[in-house]
Amino acid sequence: MSFGVPGWKAVALSALIRVSVSFVKRVHPEFAASNVEWILLLNVIGLILALEFLVLNMAFSRGMGLVILGFAMNMIAIISNAGRMPVSIYYEGMFYSSDNLPLLISGGLPFHKALSDSTIFPYFADVIPFTRPSLFPSVLSVGDVLIFIGFIVVVIEVVGRVKKYLATPE
Repeated sequence: MSFGVPGWKAVALSALIRVSVSFVKRVHPEFAASNVEWILLLNVIGLILALEFLVLNMAFSRGMGLVILGFAMNMIAIISNAGRMPVSIYYEGMFYSSDNLPLLISGGLPFHKALSDSTIFPYFADVIPFTRPSLFPSVLSVGDVLIFIGFIVVVIEVVGRVKKYLATPE
């Protein structure tokens, strides 16, 4: 079975792995804590599969290069920090309930940890506050911003292709 999208199996497997890891970390935190190496390995495999999908679809749009660069920056931050994206506690506290801060600081969140002096590649961490015009204020990384810009370029190119296709007489 093929959907005509290169690497669709890789991205589907990546999503399955990421959801499974998140589920295990939330439902069985003691199991996840005693199997940190395996959880990190699964996280890395999921990220590599997602990157494979992006690279296989790079020719789709010029914006895919920005998406891949941003994704790679996020991957570097996550892999070098034991499978979790570092997040600025200062900005995280501005946007989220006080319930999340103790979890972030203690390492109780499945994919994030508090930014600290021991953070590797802190400039790739979530340190950019994103408030307005967003409906969902959050903290972004430089990689997130590049991914966002890349997706905007992809959408603009796709809309242009569709308009061109629709304007062409049969």
